[in-house]
Amino acid sequence: QGQDHISGFINEMVISQPGSKIGKRDLMEQFKIWFQDSQGNKKMPKGVEIHEQMTKKYGMCKKDGWHNVGFMLPDEEEDDINDL
Repeated sequence: QGQDHISGFINEMVISQPGSKIGKRDLMEQFKIWFQDSQGNKKMPKGVEIHEQMTKKYGMCKKDGWHNVGFMLPDEEEDDINDL
């Protein structure tokens, strides 16, 4: 079941982005925020499981993280509405 959450996170939040990279710490911080928002107080999957899924989809993690991937940014339209 944890694999489903991880796949959901990666599909929703991680995108191919040439020139960008995601480090392990950043990945875990974003996953923790996403998981709490979407799953509440359920037990979070282990970091090693998330790293394995990222490696399957985006290749081996280098010393400084996965290269040519980035986080999907939330739509900025909300910010524009707040400026009115």
